[in-house]
Amino acid sequence: MVELGQWRHREEWQLPSRVVVLQRGAGRRSADYFAATEAAGIPIEVQSLYDEARTVDPAVRSAEILVSSAVPITAEDVQQLDRCRFILRPYVGYDDIDVDALTARGILLANIPDAFSEEVAVHTLALILAFNRFLFRADRYVREGGYWTQRGRADLPIHHPKALTLGIIGFGTIGQLLAERAKPLGFRMLAYDPFPAREAAQRLGVAFSSLEEVLGQSDYLSLHVFLNTQTTHLMDE
Repeated sequence: MVELGQWRHREEWQLPSRVVVLQRGAGRRSADYFAATEAAGIPIEVQSLYDEARTVDPAVRSAEILVSSAVPITAEDVQQLDRCRFILRPYVGYDDIDVDALTARGILLANIPDAFSEEVAVHTLALILAFNRFLFRADRYVREGGYWTQRGRADLPIHHPKALTLGIIGFGTIGQLLAERAKPLGFRMLAYDPFPAREAAQRLGVAFSSLEEVLGQSDYLSLHVFLNTQTTHLMDE
């Protein structure tokens, strides 16, 4: 959780009367998503941040809590929030929310550091295996008739994971989950992180190296770092 400044409504802390979920354009309401809050007597509204005049919508201005789902919030937007005391970013990154402006207004901000971690790690490994087995090229090869016209498999040099090195830049929650899932396949694994989790690395068979060594030795490279001023443009073309 990220706490910003002194909350200016401390003496009024209680269940909010209005919670607004911000999303791009017209959204669709999910019964499961809102069931818990409605059971607690907290109705949730779904709104676009801006009205037709491109100013903050009046329904958003009067909300006490905002859930910003992939909707950037600028300093100009923050100045138009009349009653807001808390903003939730329902996943990890919040680089598109003006933290300084929230701090100045005494509005709290929180994120959910482990949101979607399992899904990201599993999907990452799926992509690595897809490239390793040339699934995309093989699919095109078969669909275009190559298997039949050439009477055999395409010339695709598939290598066993035990002969490959997987580099992980950012050995936090997702990086560790990826290593946990890649370990049974036999990958040699290297990681770079300025704050190394050595106990987890030892358990998962991951060796920490410098960024240059990870880049130079990896057959597959997976980037799992929080986006901030230190990591922006960490990787170039």
